[in-house]
Amino acid sequence: MVESLQDRIQKINDRRRAYVCVGLDIDPERFPAGISSDIAGAETFLRAIIDATAQHAAAYKPNLAFFLALGVEGYLLLSRLRDFLPHDTILIGDAKWGDIGNTAAMYAHTAFHQFHFDAVTLNPYQGFDAIQPFLTDPARGAFILCRTSNPSSPELQGTGENSLFMRVARFATSWNLHHNCGLVVGATDPRELGLVHRQAPNLPLLIPGIGAQGGDLQACMDQLNDPPPAGLLINSSRGILYAADGSDYARHSTRAAAALNESILDSLN
Repeated sequence: MVESLQDRIQKINDRRRAYVCVGLDIDPERFPAGISSDIAGAETFLRAIIDATAQHAAAYKPNLAFFLALGVEGYLLLSRLRDFLPHDTILIGDAKWGDIGNTAAMYAHTAFHQFHFDAVTLNPYQGFDAIQPFLTDPARGAFILCRTSNPSSPELQGTGENSLFMRVARFATSWNLHHNCGLVVGATDPRELGLVHRQAPNLPLLIPGIGAQGGDLQACMDQLNDPPPAGLLINSSRGILYAADGSDYARHSTRAAAALNESILDSLN
């Protein structure tokens, strides 16, 4: 029997007590001292960050824009990223994928067979036929954009119980037939995070927005504890990647990842 994506996340949460998702937004202009701003430097930096945070990370989330900005070499680096990770870690391709029909199927093939992602982030605006190709294999799946963390998200997503994002949460529950569908819900509005969690308590949550975007971890965790999510990944990108800019950057990244995971554990206990 194939182990579903949701089961894998829950096992990592429960057995390893790891909840942190490290966002890999690699920006050569922000590489620490001693790291070259070319593709070799990008690989050196990535390997060092992954090694430094692996003990505390449940998942890694490469943002495709940062890799593709490096050109063909960035594409190739992304296709090899799975080789750098521990086997019991989730790799999430963050591109807010979304298209219809055979185009969606080609995107899914690229994500899962070229880049070897375990999951992707998906834009649900076009409906289920744009999402279904990513959910056919229980071992791989998608986190559906629900309530995002950017300031202008309410313009289309709305607010409160009757919002579009709550409708997305309801639909996503019905799409979770293979236990491989989750939701992206930003940390910047804990109250609305709570609304989504209560609407879809059996879906894994990927929560960006802690740290640089101003999300309050404790306020978010207060919304999630009863009952806890069916799989939880709390993302931090810049706060871990660029915790220091000196030659000892990896040590500071370890501390940042450990501190975030410890804070999550304290809130869950």
